[in-house]
Formats: sequence, C-alpha cells, structure tokens
Amino acid sequence: GRFLADLLGGVSPTPPPRTTMIGALYHYILHADPEHFQPMNANFGLLPPLSERVGRRERKMRYARRALADLEVWVASSGASVAS
Repeated sequence: GRFLADLLGGVSPTPPPRTTMIGALYHYILHADPEHFQPMNANFGLLPPLSERVGRRERKMRYARRALADLEVWVASSGASVAS
C-alpha cells in the first residue's frame, strides 16, 4: 500500500528498513545474483547482524525490537503512525 501511495503521489517509493523481515526480503530480491537466484523464505539470516553476540532467544527479541523501532520511523516518515 505504501509503495502504491508513493507512486500515485509522484514520490519515489522508499523501501521498508532492511532490519525488518519484509525489508530484508526486498533487499535480497533486489540484490541477488540473477544467474544464481534462489527463492527464499523469511529467515533470520537475511537480517543485518546485531552489534553484539547474545543467546538465541535474546537475539530474536533484539531483532524484533530493532525491526519495530525502525518500522515505526519508516511509517512515521509517511505521515502515518503504527498502531500498537
């Protein structure tokens, strides 16, 4: 919806943050080698690494918190807000 709204408004669409899963998948599709492209499901390996090493459970929580914070900024940049 956001991409279409930008296009209809004559604005260049801004992709979702790469720290979100949809943004990571978008980045993968755009930057994958076309000759060796493999479809891929969402997975934590697509996300940019965290700044420090932590256990699996904590790592997933930090990925989620970072994604939500970055998503909130991305949505707010369109003048909308994230419902909690």
